[in-house]
Amino acid sequence: MKDSFMPHYYFRNYLGVKMAPRKTKRAPRDTYNYELTGMFGETVYHGITNDPDRRIQEHARSGKTFNGARVSSARSRMRADSDETKAIHQYQDNNIFGTPPRYNKAKVKDPDPDPLGLFGRPSKRGSKKNNDFGFGKLF
Repeated sequence: MKDSFMPHYYFRNYLGVKMAPRKTKRAPRDTYNYELTGMFGETVYHGITNDPDRRIQEHARSGKTFNGARVSSARSRMRADSDETKAIHQYQDNNIFGTPPRYNKAKVKDPDPDPLGLFGRPSKRGSKKNNDFGFGKLF
């Protein structure tokens, strides 16, 4: 039974037919993640670009104050976008107030409107009888 030995680059499909793997094109790796840092090493901005030097100069000209920048290795656009979102969310999770870095405006988590539970459960439509407007009992 020589057929039982199969080179590592072959596989059998669901019908048991021996097949070679498909050659797929990889996404181009032409995008970089970068992080602008403040005076004490804190992150003030996370971003993605295909030309880090140009983009960092643009930030400096726009008036953003930062003391350094960290640039990642080249990666696909989809992975760079995913890594940027993860980095911003991780920053928010580690920050006591849940805010994004100073200059990031987009890609923020939805804040909890009532983190301390002071307003109770909102009613479905807001009761007109006790004028709670959907916030339930305040105290």
